[in-house]
Amino acid sequence: MLASRGAKVVVNDLGTSTTGTGSSSKAADQVVEEIRKAGGIAVPNYDSVEDGEKIVKTAIDNFGRVDIGTILMINVFWCFTTLLIS
Repeated sequence: MLASRGAKVVVNDLGTSTTGTGSSSKAADQVVEEIRKAGGIAVPNYDSVEDGEKIVKTAIDNFGRVDIGTILMINVFWCFTTLLIS
């Protein structure tokens, strides 16, 4: 969505199962690949949302700044994930 409008996106997924076990970079990598194939700019991040500063650091290291769009995407994903697990 936002990537198609020029947003640079950090795709964060710790890669755990719905029970909170294991880890895999597969989901984040797949989303990044889809965004890139569509002409967008994205990078993966595999940190826990509990370590939000690391996710923000990924954005700053790769894009030089953090916009409200970045924060919105983090919040939308967190809410969506919470709903799926509930």
